[in-house]
Amino acid sequence: MRGLRLVAPAVGLLCLVACETKTTAESRSADSVRAADSGIAVNAPVATGSRGVIDRATPAGDAGQGGPAGCNNKTITSNAVGTLRLGLSVDSAKVICRVVRDTTMRGAEGMMERRLLVSFGGDALDAEIVDGRVWRLDIRSAAFRTPDSLGVGSAIGDLSRLGEVRGLVGEGVLVVVSPDRCGLSFVLSGGIPATRVRNWDSAALARLPRSTTVERVYVVGCAPSR
Repeated sequence: MRGLRLVAPAVGLLCLVACETKTTAESRSADSVRAADSGIAVNAPVATGSRGVIDRATPAGDAGQGGPAGCNNKTITSNAVGTLRLGLSVDSAKVICRVVRDTTMRGAEGMMERRLLVSFGGDALDAEIVDGRVWRLDIRSAAFRTPDSLGVGSAIGDLSRLGEVRGLVGEGVLVVVSPDRCGLSFVLSGGIPATRVRNWDSAALARLPRSTTVERVYVVGCAPSR
């Protein structure tokens, strides 16, 4: 079921199962990126805890962690961020990009899941791995944008201008999707509003507070049209 993409509300909720607030372990991973980009080797010991986190950190500058170009293009598309695309094997991702940390942790469903913390200059994102390949990209930095500048920090009003925009609810979050941005899921700030709404259509989304912004973007992939 994890291989399914966000193509309908019912299917879209499956993509929300693994959504969680940023953990302490992930915060430390972000600190590792900043350290690595400063030239400090990241070589953390293997660690396990209540969440079952296992880190396999790679020293900064190790061979195979990034070619001459590396991953510097922060443009979000329906199936990729720059050259880091869905379906890429872990080995290929480590050649193309600088992988600061390769981590296995217990996800929302209680199953172990593998994540790569990938450096993009002074920023980073998580690549979720299934069957040895990049399955989903998890973006929490405002440095990553779509070609028309949508991303973390964008206002709800910016999303409302997309065509056939709608909201999906699950795992304590409200996510906005649109055919205009097929393959992308925009997680809104504030969680699920207390007001009961049966259909999060464009009119319902327009009634959200103006202060509502995007706090996370998932790249889940868009199947080519037939």
